Amino acid sequence: MELWEYNLFAEGCEERRKNDIVNCILTGYYGAYYNNNGKKAQKPSELINKLFQKKQSLSEGLEAIKAIKEKEQEHG
Repeated sequence: MELWEYNLFAEGCEERRKNDIVNCILTGYYGAYYNNNGKKAQKPSELINKLFQKKQSLSEGLEAIKAIKEKEQEHG
């Protein structure tokens, strides 16, 4: 198996895992909604949005680390 094939396979597995988690979140939401007559049931959209947020790139991560180190030096 070539690297690009493996990468596509890994991405597919991740998407399937995310979709399974979405189904679990929705099942929990509707279970809570109908058991409590719609009271105190938190909307699942926040959890689902967090699940599908764009991942941080390497350069963005390095910039964040650099900013944190600069703040530490200012206060240190």
